[in-house]
Order: sequence, then C-alpha cells, then structure tokens
Amino acid sequence: MAIMFSYGDGHFQRDTAPCHRARSVTYCLEEYQSEFKLLPCPAQSPDFNPKEPLWDEVEKSLRSLEMPPSNLAQFRAAIMSAWASIPQQRH
Repeated sequence: MAIMFSYGDGHFQRDTAPCHRARSVTYCLEEYQSEFKLLPCPAQSPDFNPKEPLWDEVEKSLRSLEMPPSNLAQFRAAIMSAWASIPQQRH
C-alpha cells in the first residue's frame, strides 16, 4: 500500500467471513493501518463475487433434476446446461 498509495490515501477491502480472518492478517492490517483506510464489508458479500448468485441458480437447477447425473460427463453436461439456461443479462 505504501508503494501504490504513498500519500496514505489508499483503501483496502477484505472479505470478513470468519474463515478468512487469520490472526496474522489481522495483526498485519493493524500494524500498517496508518497507510490505508480499511473499508468494512459484510461477510459473504455478493459484491465480492457477483457470480455467486449465478452458481446458486446452477445448484438449484441441478437439485431439481429428476435423474441426477451418475458420472462426471453427465454432471459436467448438467452444469453446462444449467449455466446456459441463465439469461445472458444476468451474467
């Protein structure tokens, strides 16, 4: 941050999900907090991964299949079909 934002005007945002909050990262952020502004972010924010809601749709589609895939090739084909059925403007 000091290299990219030498005037201390940088902003940093991290995912605050419990599984991503290692002590070493927390200590590092505290140690260098004067060099940037840490932006808050809710855990598992869809803003971090805009594809997450799309994968939820794929999962719903797979769970609704009458005959679940019985091998890897069928599973891949089912995923591709579910993904292709999501309207393009949602991608």
